[in-house]
Amino acid sequence: MSVRIDRDLITEPQRKFRKHRERASEYARTAGWLIRDFFGVARWQVLPVIVCGFAHIGLKFAAMGAIYLCVKALSEEAPVAIPGMAFLSPKSPEFIVLSVAAGVALLIGTAFFRYQVRRRSISLGRHYEEHCARRIVLLASRLPDPRAGVASRIVGAGGLQQYPGYGRFCGMAVRQLSQLLPTFASFLAVALALLWMDAGLTVTLAALAAVAVLAQYPANHRVATASQVFERTRAAAGRRYRALFRRLHCDPMPLAPDGAIVDQLFRSGHVRDNIDSVFARAAEAEQAALVSRISSSVLLGATLILLGIDIVQGERTWAAVATYAAAVRFALSDFVSVCKIASSLTKYHAQIA
Repeated sequence: MSVRIDRDLITEPQRKFRKHRERASEYARTAGWLIRDFFGVARWQVLPVIVCGFAHIGLKFAAMGAIYLCVKALSEEAPVAIPGMAFLSPKSPEFIVLSVAAGVALLIGTAFFRYQVRRRSISLGRHYEEHCARRIVLLASRLPDPRAGVASRIVGAGGLQQYPGYGRFCGMAVRQLSQLLPTFASFLAVALALLWMDAGLTVTLAALAAVAVLAQYPANHRVATASQVFERTRAAAGRRYRALFRRLHCDPMPLAPDGAIVDQLFRSGHVRDNIDSVFARAAEAEQAALVSRISSSVLLGATLILLGIDIVQGERTWAAVATYAAAVRFALSDFVSVCKIASSLTKYHAQIA
């Protein structure tokens, strides 16, 4: 008995996998070039962002340690034992007030340093945007006469007018990257702490998180595709607008809201595609954010179920459960932020690639 294998059924998944792999490699190359160029320009100015990022991570670990010590003291009804320091009784109101105040102070500290990272990232993005704009002007000054054919071959069919916005897009992308890197470092640090606390449970949650990232990829790809359509139709849509304005300037006439001229302008063509691409980019970005938030909720629910089963079976203490749950909450917060920033970065790929 012979079995016939349809090669199309085999090669089609391979083609799709190869296409997605090449696209992911292209994203990685663009991000790698941007990071190298940015660090080459910023240099020592990145140090304050790195220091604030480490302070943010350190205060997160301090908060987890404070949660563990306080819950352990309350569950065992014994004072926190640290050599050379005397603590209040866990049953006293003063202990509760002091514990909550310490936790709030640590959380305020993490919020402050996170703000510093984002604020300084915005400043670095502005500096890099100005550097890119200056570089464009210098390069334009070395080109041949714009009216010559060789100039068009160098800069492309769109001419030099398409490049001034390049610096703006690079600056916005760098702002996202400089926020992504400390957030991703914080996520990795908390993930390592989770592995140290419970390797088996953490590996299970990591597998679920990997599935969530794969589920978010299609939406991120559609964001990048919409950005490509926006970039491809922007110049042509601008020409359509300018042509209509010139016509109205030469022959002024009131247009009806639902008249043929206005309807033809917005019904189809580059103007319609440009407007639709802006909507698609925003809508798909929100869909990607929705996937990451739903995944975060599912991961948190799975964690609480597994930890609750261990408590019922007497395999964990309340202090260990509270600390692990807090660490998972920190990790999921960073996970959602990383996914959101990565989704935002795909919007600028078409402009800077």
